[in-house]
Amino acid sequence: MYCQSTHPIRVDNGPPDIKMADFVREWNASNREPRMVFTTPAKFGRVLRDQYGDSLATWRGDWLDWWSDGVASSAYETGVNRTTHELLHEAEALGAWVSSRGEQLWSAKRADSAFEQATLYDEHTWGAFASIERPQSRWTKAQWNRKASFAYTASSEAHDLVARGANHLARTVGTPGPEGMFNLGDLDPSAAYPTPHDDHILVINTLPWERNVLAEEPELRGGAAPAGVLDCFFPRGVSWGGARPESPIRMVSGAVPTYGYAFLSVDAQPSNADLRTETNVIENSAYRLRIDPDTGAVSEWIDFATGHNYAGSYQGYGIGQYVYEWVDDPGQRNALFVGDFSAEDFGVRVKDTPFRRETATDVIVDEPVIGQGHVSITVHIKGRGIRSASCTYRLSTGVKALEIDWLLDKEHETDVEAVFVAFPFNLGTPAFRADINGIPITPEEDQIHGTVRDWYPIHRWVDVSDNQRGVTVAPLDAPLVHLGGITTGRWAETLEPEGPTIMSWALNNHWMVNFKASQGGEIPLRFRLTTHEGHCNDGEANRFAQEQATPLIVLRDLAPTNDLKGQFLEVADGPVQVIHMKPADFGEGIIIRLQNLDAEAQNTRLHFPAVPPQRAYLTSPDERDSETIPLEGEGINVEVGPRAVQSLRVTF
Repeated sequence: MYCQSTHPIRVDNGPPDIKMADFVREWNASNREPRMVFTTPAKFGRVLRDQYGDSLATWRGDWLDWWSDGVASSAYETGVNRTTHELLHEAEALGAWVSSRGEQLWSAKRADSAFEQATLYDEHTWGAFASIERPQSRWTKAQWNRKASFAYTASSEAHDLVARGANHLARTVGTPGPEGMFNLGDLDPSAAYPTPHDDHILVINTLPWERNVLAEEPELRGGAAPAGVLDCFFPRGVSWGGARPESPIRMVSGAVPTYGYAFLSVDAQPSNADLRTETNVIENSAYRLRIDPDTGAVSEWIDFATGHNYAGSYQGYGIGQYVYEWVDDPGQRNALFVGDFSAEDFGVRVKDTPFRRETATDVIVDEPVIGQGHVSITVHIKGRGIRSASCTYRLSTGVKALEIDWLLDKEHETDVEAVFVAFPFNLGTPAFRADINGIPITPEEDQIHGTVRDWYPIHRWVDVSDNQRGVTVAPLDAPLVHLGGITTGRWAETLEPEGPTIMSWALNNHWMVNFKASQGGEIPLRFRLTTHEGHCNDGEANRFAQEQATPLIVLRDLAPTNDLKGQFLEVADGPVQVIHMKPADFGEGIIIRLQNLDAEAQNTRLHFPAVPPQRAYLTSPDERDSETIPLEGEGINVEVGPRAVQSLRVTF
């Protein structure tokens, strides 16, 4: 028998208690049975393998955790941290690019610290035992201040690492313009902020495929933005620095090579030729979207390629609709779960919770707008749980993607509440597929028994399809979803979807401890959707979602030195994708991680046109080299096993 305990009084959040050692010593000294021996999980694991390994059953599947619901108790900071993870990947790719040229810019120590801060925010505890019962106490506020600081520190560090890498790379391919001067009013704005190199913008692509972009030219700041933030990420309209020439929003279109850069002419304005509007309707070459003026939801979503209308309905809710939920019970959280440490699972799971739900009470739909390569329509609402909110539905010229951007002005509420955004689709019997921590799974089929079915923590995308067609949803800020309908309080042992519906569980404060009791202020909730024929294709879903989640790196006021385009790495098309590239933490060169999404082993080729490699090795996740990979010209060919991740080291 193996028993595990850390602290009998403090339960799970306390250090080991020395009294446990005294107890075991006294127990054994009295010759009582059974005899107790202190051990470690590793030693216990060896005993299991050595003595019982051949007879133990094998359970295979994903361990989706119930505790993931806490990320929605601070939706704003969760959204910030999700973007931070994408920025850190971009920073690592830029660092690898610079390192390949023999230039030392990357700091592994800083990167480790930034990742640690982001991970500490992602960790499951937002507060301790008093966070719900005493939300206004100094104790609770101090803990939240500490918790939130992890997200904001990681974000600032990630931006600084991206800025350092992008600015360094930019100076190797372009000549920067003069810095601006703080204008106290004695200078003409154009003299204080000259722009001799404003014919192009520089766009950097850190993704493993060519990226067709619609990039916003950054606001003219003359280097006056904080050194650790690129102008493209700094909010527009901040007046610090004095009078500057006006910078009207200007969009630029073009293609940027795989792991490469491109100087795009500012004259390459996007066409609006395929964009059309009617009352409550917007269109591009891919989609036609109609907004219901009574609800603010999507009532029609036509895919022109197939003629199919993807707009469905669930309990009267339409695509993009705001749904507020509360509990009509004076017991509040005890109507969800009754804590009792003497019971199995430390309490009783309530399955007849009196949930109440309400949509917007006031809806105003603006006139649709066309401009700068976009067509959009904005809905303004008022409703329970919010002071107000707006939702913008947007289509871009020639792009097969629907953007849905909510901005909630949230009221603080310490009673039980939740906010959903509905995504019901007009499909047949649903088959769900989800990106869980970078691994595509089929919910239910690929889960271990006893893991959560009531909600799913999505990495980049979730998909629902029938035998003929489907929809991929990329939630950029809010990772939690319900599959098949609203499933809170079911405590389901198996996933039994009501229909082809994905409900974004964007905000909640349900649990009785550990998480935030309320949240307020402006909270953005961004979603990106695309349609497809047939079943979900994991590679295509991942490509769509990663491109939507990865911020564009755009710099201005640079004159191209030589070529207008360049790239560090070319990746062959196929089921093998580059998922990670970074400078090596141990040893020389860079580390590249490949993922094969196919059920069969696959080969791929990596080509380095800018800096030919000198050596390449297969390596372990912790960078221990094994066999050498032969060089073939300026590249290497690599085989990756079925559904496997393979790490490589490349030196230059």
